[in-house]
Amino acid sequence: VVDDDPHVRLKVMVRAFVSFYIANQLACGVTTTERRNLDAVRQEQQTERRKRLQSVFDDIIDKGIDSGAFHPSHRYVSSRAVMVLCRDVIRWWKPTGALDANQVANELANLALNILGYTKESAVRSEPERRLGTA
Repeated sequence: VVDDDPHVRLKVMVRAFVSFYIANQLACGVTTTERRNLDAVRQEQQTERRKRLQSVFDDIIDKGIDSGAFHPSHRYVSSRAVMVLCRDVIRWWKPTGALDANQVANELANLALNILGYTKESAVRSEPERRLGTA
């Protein structure tokens, strides 16, 4: 069971996404960077998977905006930036690098929150408003 707090849900989602991509770096790299070389059926499957995943991020981000926890400068751009941040880890992360997979996943989760304008203060302010029904 995942906490219903949008910032917690986003961190869990980013960590899971990044960890999956790192654990499956070669396969994810092929489907991400070589998509144009897939046959039409596989391209469509990949497009649908990407849309579903983006929808999950969009839902979490929308809930964070509605609750007052997230304050992105532009919702659409910020949501896509979070997705790209996670997906492109396969382009640069190396097992021999300075950070292990868990450290990278945690760091990218924190960067995603920064992109969305999350602060601990906004989370604290939004909680009483949610309980009072004013958010």
